Amino acid sequence: VVIKNVPTGAILESTKYDVSKNDDGSYTVKVPDGETSISDSLTMKVPESYKGEINLQIEAKATETNDNLDGLNFKTSVANDSVVMTTDETSVLTVSNEATNIVLTLDVTTSMVYNDYRKENHTSLHVLQKSAISTIEAYSSKGETNVNMTIFSKTAHNLGWMTSSEAIDYLKKLTQDENGNELRHWELNEKLETKLGITDVSTTNYKNAIAETVNVDFTGKSGNNVGYFISDGRPWDDASDTTREYYSIGKDYKDTDSWDKWETFIKDNKINFKAIGIGMPEDNKKAESFLQDIQFASGHKDIILIDEPTSMETIFLSTVDGTVSGDITDNIFGGDGKVTIDSIVVGDTTYNKADYPYGLSTDKLGGKLTFDFETGKYAYNGNGENITTDISKSFQVNVSDENGDKGSLDVNFELKAQPITDGLVKFEKGGDINLSNLENIVNLKEINLDNGKENKLS
Repeated sequence: VVIKNVPTGAILESTKYDVSKNDDGSYTVKVPDGETSISDSLTMKVPESYKGEINLQIEAKATETNDNLDGLNFKTSVANDSVVMTTDETSVLTVSNEATNIVLTLDVTTSMVYNDYRKENHTSLHVLQKSAISTIEAYSSKGETNVNMTIFSKTAHNLGWMTSSEAIDYLKKLTQDENGNELRHWELNEKLETKLGITDVSTTNYKNAIAETVNVDFTGKSGNNVGYFISDGRPWDDASDTTREYYSIGKDYKDTDSWDKWETFIKDNKINFKAIGIGMPEDNKKAESFLQDIQFASGHKDIILIDEPTSMETIFLSTVDGTVSGDITDNIFGGDGKVTIDSIVVGDTTYNKADYPYGLSTDKLGGKLTFDFETGKYAYNGNGENITTDISKSFQVNVSDENGDKGSLDVNFELKAQPITDGLVKFEKGGDINLSNLENIVNLKEINLDNGKENKLS
């Protein structure tokens, strides 16, 4: 057996058969005398600097024992195998400790229960529930957290200020009956219709939801203010009603009074606001312009659209300060056919894809780690970690292609005990460069990256 197209500098090894390198760079696997077939998994060690794809050509020659006096009675089979290549990833983050006030405006219409994402009794509302809880937990891990929640359909109902634990308890009970039993999907829809203080859950009215939200009073609340407006579809009341003024607001709408109140609410309370679409892709597309209109109260129209429910929790967590997020598919190359994420390893615990159809959330790394096996998205929040010196954490991702070729990569996190506050930027191999503290430096002219020194910015 001869294996060709091995990258320069790479080494092929086997624990079962003799493998030797040929002068042309190919490798020969020696078949033991008397064997008519062999089977093995080879290990290929590739230099870290190699960035190309690897497509091995495997040539096997079978020779007949009989009727082969001239040595020409043989057959050669050739197969190609594109090897899965991975590279590690490193991010730098700073643990923060501060109080937060969260304003949540949540769409709880019937489409959160009845859509194509539902699997038996597990609905989009369950995914939102888990994601919102995870987000509140991440904020509360870094300091006192208060939550003010408004739920809406055609009408809206504000629940007032709650502690983080009270808000989490409310969200957990949202999909349960009075005895703590999880409701079946039709029972859950009935609860939305009759027991949440809202009416007509078959329609969606952004305008009413915002009118209720702007009444939130921050008096006596200290810390950072953040806001989330979350919906799974465009606002509407009746299929024949195309007047957007009735069910939404915007800067260029006729109802300037509603817009002025909303913009003042966001700006005067210094709310870090995010409008998020969590519906089916086609529903997110229809809602996009309306969510952008609402988001513009912050001075921009950069909204978040989540088309895959499996990644919702990870994307929500990535909005929390002190979180780093990424996508490991950017670090996977080659492979035959689709490359699948099989498992991740955190510490001494292996989490298999099959066990987490809606994504993984774990505290095994310290802090909160979320991972979506379908998309490869991850988020890690180190808030709540009591560190006095810089520390490193990591988890391993295991992947395979359709031929069974396997690969793995490490995702590394460098946790900094102290944020950079003096205008000094550290450049670390494999890490990110944090320039977030430079916004107040007004006389910045030049950064010299070539002099091998620490460069102070002023």
